[in-house]
Amino acid sequence: MRRPVAVPAFLALLAVLSALPLAAQQRQRRRPKAGAPAAKLSLPSGAAIAGTTTGQLSSAVNRKGDQVTVTVDEDVKDRAGKVVIPAGSTINIVVDSIRHSENRDQRTVSELLVLRVSGVTVAGKTSELRANVDSAQYEFKGRGGAVGDASKVAAGAAIGALAGRVLGGDSNRTRNTLLGAAAGAAIGTQRAIETKDADIVLPAGKKVWLSLTAAFTR
Repeated sequence: MRRPVAVPAFLALLAVLSALPLAAQQRQRRRPKAGAPAAKLSLPSGAAIAGTTTGQLSSAVNRKGDQVTVTVDEDVKDRAGKVVIPAGSTINIVVDSIRHSENRDQRTVSELLVLRVSGVTVAGKTSELRANVDSAQYEFKGRGGAVGDASKVAAGAAIGALAGRVLGGDSNRTRNTLLGAAAGAAIGTQRAIETKDADIVLPAGKKVWLSLTAAFTR
């Protein structure tokens, strides 16, 4: 005599087996999706950067290949207002050539000191940065004593910065301030180079103005 088939038990087992793929799909949907890669941030060629030296360069002691670090003074933003290079980032500058002034006819800093930007470090990551050092608060010190008029350099930079801020308006305030300061510092530097046998010095804690020569992306 045949035993009766346990239909309810069989149907229950079938229901459990059928539900397994559905449960797997639900678990898959609950898993967090991998985030999309962060969008690149970039600055155009010509973007201005202002910074402050953390060490000193001097033709009395420094030679080609020596380096100085510049700390970025304020956030450098793209056209959309996003911060590309935050304040506090560091820019590394290398000496390509440096020598002291031997006569009064040497009236341009470019004859005495050539600097090259080698990179920028943002949040611990160093990237290539192609930029020019447009101006800086250089000083001149005679061998054996201070000569020239270094204060004219700082004064020229301050006056230039004020002029840039007054003339620039709100939209271009930062860039015009930097350009005005650079121009003022250049004028002050020209007035200061009136000495013989003087060392060119870029002291720690002085301002440096740079401009990108190529777009920067990170």
